[in-house]
Amino acid sequence: MSVLLVFLFLGVATVAGFGIARVFSSELRFSEKIAWGFAVGLLLQAGIEVGLLAARLNPGPKKIVVTEAAIALAAFSIPRHWIPTASAVSEDSPGSYWFFWLIAAAVVLLFGVVALSSPMWTTDFLAIWGLKGKTIFATSSIPKRLFHDPSLVWSHPEYPMLLPLTFASLAAELRAWDDYAMAILYPIVQAVTALAVGGFLSRRVSRMAGGIGACLTAICFPLYSAGNIGLAEIPLALGLVLLSSAAIDAVEVASGASRARLLVASFLCATIKQEGTLFALLVAGALVVVGRRRGLGASRYTWIWAAAPVLVHGLLWRLLRGPVQRPYIDFSLLEPRRWGELVTREFQVVKHLLTVEIPGAAITIGAIALFFILTRSSFADWLFVPLGAQAVAYAAFCAISAFGAVWWLEASYSRIIVTLLPPLTLVLGARLPVRNRRAAEPIPR
Repeated sequence: MSVLLVFLFLGVATVAGFGIARVFSSELRFSEKIAWGFAVGLLLQAGIEVGLLAARLNPGPKKIVVTEAAIALAAFSIPRHWIPTASAVSEDSPGSYWFFWLIAAAVVLLFGVVALSSPMWTTDFLAIWGLKGKTIFATSSIPKRLFHDPSLVWSHPEYPMLLPLTFASLAAELRAWDDYAMAILYPIVQAVTALAVGGFLSRRVSRMAGGIGACLTAICFPLYSAGNIGLAEIPLALGLVLLSSAAIDAVEVASGASRARLLVASFLCATIKQEGTLFALLVAGALVVVGRRRGLGASRYTWIWAAAPVLVHGLLWRLLRGPVQRPYIDFSLLEPRRWGELVTREFQVVKHLLTVEIPGAAITIGAIALFFILTRSSFADWLFVPLGAQAVAYAAFCAISAFGAVWWLEASYSRIIVTLLPPLTLVLGARLPVRNRRAAEPIPR
């Protein structure tokens, strides 16, 4: 019963988010609109939780659901002529590619069984995300000790709070901390990510590309595994996919809708994890270069819509949270007197990558390289740069660990790097052969 309630609560949030997303999603496919509605719904639900806590009101199902319902009613009451219009998007059936979507659905159901087979048990859930969420729920507040208690320093007090607030709001709606039921969030996010990838590729490339992209996203087993349930990697992958699709659209058409999607996706990434902030800034940098090279006029300033949300969030988060301890990072390695040691550590990182990480992923890397060689360039190829820079930045950052150059590599590099696979699937899918001419046309202006 609790699982159904969590599903219902997330559904209400998605409906409210869908209503808000109508303002900037008129040219998207319905599957994409669902994904954007879910993303906005998560932000909305967390925002309502924070608002209730700030007003010293105990969050509960009536307060949260009624607020979401009121927002949904207001959003769907917006007159159609106030919403930016776009050319109609073909919503034809999947046709002969339906079996790709069927496989994706079956894999999501399988992951759902895995997610509901046990409570969320991973170390990082118990020590970081679940600890913060349960503390917020139990105290009906966001206590300062989450960020400044020396005994909680290993819970990463610098991490953003969207996921803990999501857990806390779901628990408040259930009136109980039920980490069995709340685990359903993860297969739902998997399904939404597949919808986002499949819908974008169906719209911009072909129905075949959409079906294959959705299928490959859903069967990304290194990401959608029991070990990642309760962590931030699966939601982060959704944020990276939405940011990638928004950036690709915004490059070609600097419309208010495309910029709004870029802003929302950037903010979503920043509120999930610090890696999301990094990717948004890398995408912003790539947008600067792409806009100038292509001479896209107003699109030259599109990068602002990717960079501003993460910078504002970072500043506000720093002001509200205050400085925190990070004993797991040795920042003194960045000082000139220790640059020699830092270079040595970076060589150790490279050696570990060449001897452990890359050989372990040789088949996947080889398949991606072969696909890249055998297919033609596409409108999305420029995103390979921020995706590659993200992977390099992950590895380079490991060198300043206080526990040795390869400690983070061994502990979490492979888990973090798989978050790049869904957006990479989206970019590679843009190189698939085009079958649907209408889908391959530029997005409506």
